[in-house]
Amino acid sequence: MDNYKDKLLSIDGKQLRGGSPTSRGNKGLYILNVWVSADGLCIGQSKVEDKSKEITAIPEFLEKLEVNGSIIRIDAIGCQVEIARKIIDKEADYLLSVKGNQKDLHEELKESFSFMRSIDHAEQWEYDHGRYETRSCKLLSAQEALSPNLQELEDRCQKDQQSYHHNFL
Repeated sequence: MDNYKDKLLSIDGKQLRGGSPTSRGNKGLYILNVWVSADGLCIGQSKVEDKSKEITAIPEFLEKLEVNGSIIRIDAIGCQVEIARKIIDKEADYLLSVKGNQKDLHEELKESFSFMRSIDHAEQWEYDHGRYETRSCKLLSAQEALSPNLQELEDRCQKDQQSYHHNFL
């Protein structure tokens, strides 16, 4: 499989434990995976020194893959301007998780989701383990949700990109 157009690619790092004895100072092995969700297929793995090295390993993965037309999903550690720029340069879209490690962006998005009308919305209800669980997903346009300062970051990422892509946070 050379092209992952219209596919969701999940990039995530995992720490494997138990593979090396901690008595020798080993803290476990970190592996960065690229997973094609629809196919249930891992298309790439790389050993990284520790969790923080994922930030440099992700662009290297993206350089090797034909990701144009796909959607790249990365957890909060990958929410970096340089990574978003690389994804846009490769003509793909992205879903980047935002947590407290991006304090200003996190606060702004929390406010946007509280006060703005969403482009799309989905909700799923499930009863499992003796309790009801609700999952809610809202979609906002990054250009409408972000303040001018944070829009400037988005604009810089899109500067060289053709305007037919709609990139959302």
